[in-house]
Order: sequence, then structure tokens, then C-alpha cells
Amino acid sequence: MLLGEPARTGYDWNFQLLGISIRIHPLFWAIAALLGLQSVDQNFALLVLWILAVFISIVVHELGHALCFRYYRINSHIVLYHFGGLAIPDSFQAAGSGSQLKSGQQLAISAAGPAAQLALAFIVILIVRLAGYSDGFVSRFVPLEWTSDPGVPVPSKELGLFIVFFLYVSIFWALLNLMPVYPLDGGQIARELFLLGGSRQAIPHSLILSIVVAVGLALWGLQRQQSFMGIMFLMLAYSSYMTLQQYRGQGGFGGGGRW
Repeated sequence: MLLGEPARTGYDWNFQLLGISIRIHPLFWAIAALLGLQSVDQNFALLVLWILAVFISIVVHELGHALCFRYYRINSHIVLYHFGGLAIPDSFQAAGSGSQLKSGQQLAISAAGPAAQLALAFIVILIVRLAGYSDGFVSRFVPLEWTSDPGVPVPSKELGLFIVFFLYVSIFWALLNLMPVYPLDGGQIARELFLLGGSRQAIPHSLILSIVVAVGLALWGLQRQQSFMGIMFLMLAYSSYMTLQQYRGQGGFGGGGRW
């Protein structure tokens, strides 16, 4: 349900980065703005900073997937749309395995997106700390003495808030993406780990795990008044349930997917 590439519109923004085609669907901007409204208190300038932080972080995430595809000699393109982003392979022929990737390749590609986000977040934190300032984000969750955070805020309020927004998206969203919920990256990683374990029920087990974790995260989000998160994970739980029913009804189907 969430893996289909959205149809092209006359309002798409198309460009290339590192030789990879990127298309931005207009709903990407709308949903990013909607997610940021509660955090910026109707301040338009801060909303723009939030949208920019989301845009950069998600592009970096999808570039992680796309560059890993390239490592395996597979061309791909990126689409950012209302549910985030997709790195979509153009052809599997160069991988040497028809329409399938090996489990190790699947694992690497799935992990590359969140890894790219987290790596850039770490670099930003390191640069800010080396400049003698607090990143304004990690210190909210970790005592200063544990991280050598100087506790000095960035002189520019706008820059400081942009850093906080960027780190929030790059760390928190990346960790959520690593949860074993299909079709998130963590769900695809879990599926491949089950397959590597040699279980004949690997895919059903990964889908059951996806349902349980998604329901748990949905309840956790709703309890904390994170309505979008709660609704999203309820939708993912339902999607995994329907996929499980389809799998059992059809006697199984192949792996592979979009990132």
C-alpha cells in the first residue's frame, strides 16, 4: 500500500544529485508542513526551517539507499512524496540474480538509508561541539557530563532551531524507520534476518512481528498525543496483516521491494 510510486504531476520538482534522479511530489511539502505546525507555533519562518530540515534529512536517507544500489551496479531513482521517500531500482539485471537480490545485499541496502541519516546527524553534532556550542538536541536526553556538551547555545536562534529540527528528524525518524515494521527499512531487515535463519515460515513470522510492533508503537504514540505517528503505525499494522493474509492465501510470494 505504501510502496507504490506516486503518479507524476505538473507540480513535481525534478533534479539530479550525485547522478541520481530525484522527484519531489507536491504532497511531500504539504505533509512536512503539517507535521511541523505543532512545533513552530504558526511561525512561518520556523516552519520553512522545519520543512528544509525534513527535506535534507529525507534526501540523505534515500541517497543512502540509492548509492548502495549503485554499489551493486543497480540504477535507481528517488521519489519524495507524502509518506516520506522511496529509492526505486530501475533494473536488477546488473546484480547478476534476475529480479532478486541476495539477502546480504537486501540487508545492506535497507540499512544504508537510516545509516546515512544517523551518520550525517553525528557529523553535525561533532561540528557544532567542536565549534564550542551545544547542539541543543542530544543534551535534552543525555546529561551534559556524559557527552562533554558545552551547554552554550548557537548564537543564531534560527540556526540553533534548524539544527534541533534536523537532528530530531535524522535521529528519531531514522530510529523509528529501523523498527521491525514492514515496509519500513527495519521491517525489510527483519524479513531478511528471518530468511537467513533458514526458517520455512520466515516471511509470516516477520509479518507477525511487524503487526505486533506496529500496534505497540501506535499505542505508544497515541498515549503521547502523537496522533500522526499513532495513525501511521496503525495503518502499517493493518497493511502487514493484509499482506500476511495474502501470503497465506497464495502460498507465499517472493521478496524484494522498494526502499
